[in-house]
Amino acid sequence: MSNLSLDWSGAAAPPRRGRAGDRRTVLIAVGLVVVAVVAVVAAVAYFLVPWAVDTFEEKRLSGGCGVVVDGSPSGDAKTGFDVVEQLRDSLPAFLDKTDCKTVAFSPIDGSSEISPCTARSLDLDPEVNQGGVARESLWASRRADALKRAESIATCIRSDPRSRVGSDVLGGLKRSLRERPEDDSHTLLVVSDFVNNDNNLVLDPKVGTDIRTPERRAAVLTMLEAKDRIPDLADVRVFTAGYGVTLRAVPEEFSIFDAFWTELMEVRAGCSEFRK
Repeated sequence: MSNLSLDWSGAAAPPRRGRAGDRRTVLIAVGLVVVAVVAVVAAVAYFLVPWAVDTFEEKRLSGGCGVVVDGSPSGDAKTGFDVVEQLRDSLPAFLDKTDCKTVAFSPIDGSSEISPCTARSLDLDPEVNQGGVARESLWASRRADALKRAESIATCIRSDPRSRVGSDVLGGLKRSLRERPEDDSHTLLVVSDFVNNDNNLVLDPKVGTDIRTPERRAAVLTMLEAKDRIPDLADVRVFTAGYGVTLRAVPEEFSIFDAFWTELMEVRAGCSEFRK
């Protein structure tokens, strides 16, 4: 029987890849990894970028506010109601809390609707061409300017001979509505003791209009409505500083005074909030 030889030493060896082929294989593998990484990053960005934009979007102010300043003789430190001190104590906090973009100014004197004392409205958050604006610093600067303008109204009422003596609170409220933004909520800060003193209404408890009973209050309010003296404060929030301060020492008188203004503001004028 013949023996079958298993000696492969004389046979041809399998072909080997060259170095160029190895490099191509590595490059293809690396390329596939890069494509996969880019795809993952793109997918993550697709879902996270909108969230990041919303999260880090720059805060801006909005809405309108009004400041009504009582410069009448009652708004003097000697009477127990210092309007300038009240402004400094209340206006900065009011603007910070409400975050309003615009603020308008109105006076209270003896004939508020035609008073010569006024101040230009102020944009607290204007557009600025240069980039990198520190918005909170800008707001602080503008709010300080708002305080100066409000104080200037009180000074004008006391010094301008054209300003009539008295305290027409209702006229000041009506005048403030001229500056109300259209189709927008409005918030007022009324810096006044609210002791109205004009030809239609005198709230001095000793010599003023009789408002001691619910019936008398209703009759006076109906009379003021007939004369178009009550402002339309629908959707307006009203904050006060100095409200009834000169009457609080006598609880009975303050109670009557407060009942009158509460009915006037919340029922007849229809304001959404009356913060005393």
